[in-house]
Amino acid sequence: MSILRIILSFFVVSMSSIAFAQTPSQGPAGGIFSRSGTIVLKVPSFDAAWTQMASAAQSRGGELVNSATRTDQKGRKYGWMVFRLPVSQIPSMYTAAATAGKLYGQKFDAVPNQSDYESLARRAESLQRHEDRLAGILASPRRMRGGDVLFLQERLFRADVDREMLLQQREDLMAGAQSGTLKLEIFEPNTMPAPESTAKIDLGQWYRFGLLRARHEFQRSAARVATGGAYTMIYAPIWGPLAVISLIILAVFWRMRRRIFEVLKTLLSNILRQITRSLIWLRDNSGRKIRLE
Repeated sequence: MSILRIILSFFVVSMSSIAFAQTPSQGPAGGIFSRSGTIVLKVPSFDAAWTQMASAAQSRGGELVNSATRTDQKGRKYGWMVFRLPVSQIPSMYTAAATAGKLYGQKFDAVPNQSDYESLARRAESLQRHEDRLAGILASPRRMRGGDVLFLQERLFRADVDREMLLQQREDLMAGAQSGTLKLEIFEPNTMPAPESTAKIDLGQWYRFGLLRARHEFQRSAARVATGGAYTMIYAPIWGPLAVISLIILAVFWRMRRRIFEVLKTLLSNILRQITRSLIWLRDNSGRKIRLE
């Protein structure tokens, strides 16, 4: 078992070291950027401009990744095309777009990703060190239980998967830096977007929606009542006797209410009488006049 663990740990460490050695922690000298641009063109013929720009992008090694076409009420077209192109071919696409129609606007953005690229490298290095420590524990000559060995193998697997994900993200950033996206917005003269259809009230649909909502609320209320009934039945041995005792006390109090009121009246009268006597005593002994109301 120990020989198998040593072979396994050596294989994991060697493979991870080779994979990590192939990925430098620093990016290229020119930096890593995510580049994108937008061109707005007014063209005499939408179809002709569409075909021309698609051919221009294809000849420059680009591919169409997204597109849309709309038609207004008078049949005039407008829409957009999104191409992915090599970074070196993006400037020439701006020149080709200027020959397809009248340039109404253009924009180009370059977002730096160098910090993210280096951060992913540092995280991959940290996972590599973690794998080395786990592999060292797995290869140690001390005896371990089978559960401990399986746990270390699972942690090694998870660390290797996480490191591979980080390396894949770095590769995606590198690949994204080699190409950029260019959006072409094309419209014909006097093109007006088609207005959205006016919302109409469908009474049948409204009624069905109300019925569904009412049914849902009824089911919720029934579920709450059922839950309350269940709690009531469960705690009946506790609240049942208490409720009976409370009803008996209330019944006795209601029958003896006059006597109780008389007792309370007598008690209050005695208390007020004692207070009055105390005040009179204080007035006679202190020589001060106390007005009694």
